Amino acid sequence: MKIGTKVAVCYDGKWGRRVPGQVVGTKNGYKILVRFCEWASEDPNTIEHWFKIKRRPSRWGGPRRYFAGYVPVEQPTVMTALFGMPGDYYAVYPWRDLE
Repeated sequence: MKIGTKVAVCYDGKWGRRVPGQVVGTKNGYKILVRFCEWASEDPNTIEHWFKIKRRPSRWGGPRRYFAGYVPVEQPTVMTALFGMPGDYYAVYPWRDLE
């Protein structure tokens, strides 16, 4: 992905929980810096986070290569409180309009 590309930042990796984001930095094609707003948050502040490339077996469907990672959060959420995750999980896919 190139700098300035519009992306879908999906909470918990689900397309229905996406928010728009923009790529603001890259590192050799294996990391991207994305600026986006937190999903389902009343706080309109933007977050910038580095996402690493992940690979998925083809038997599970969807894109085989995508960017994803855990974004640290200040307030406890379901993922951090119930499951002990290091933050909220987001997956990043190229944006596509469904209209």
